[in-house]
Amino acid sequence: MHSGGPDKPVVAYHTVEKTRLKKVNNNTQIVARAGNFIHSSKQMEHAILIDLLEQVTPILEEHDMMLDVTVDGDLSTNKTLAGVPVVHEIYADLKHVTRNIRKHLSKYKFK
Repeated sequence: MHSGGPDKPVVAYHTVEKTRLKKVNNNTQIVARAGNFIHSSKQMEHAILIDLLEQVTPILEEHDMMLDVTVDGDLSTNKTLAGVPVVHEIYADLKHVTRNIRKHLSKYKFK
């Protein structure tokens, strides 16, 4: 989590990398880059969120601050955030949902 512009301090930091495999001659795979996470991208985002919240929660509690968070509507993320005492409000970012609806509707002709 970054607190703002380029002159602001970094408050929390977490790195997650997926292991990348590379196919060689006879369809065998070798590790092209070793990572520290093996699950899906959605699970990766969730793991990052949890770690960052663990880092910033003591700071926020110490300064009596709360977070307003906007998420993409992921139910597991909402459930996690609902249990965090420093989260004040959770807002859904539905921009990607409306974009997908428009994309699918454009395939049909309406009279």
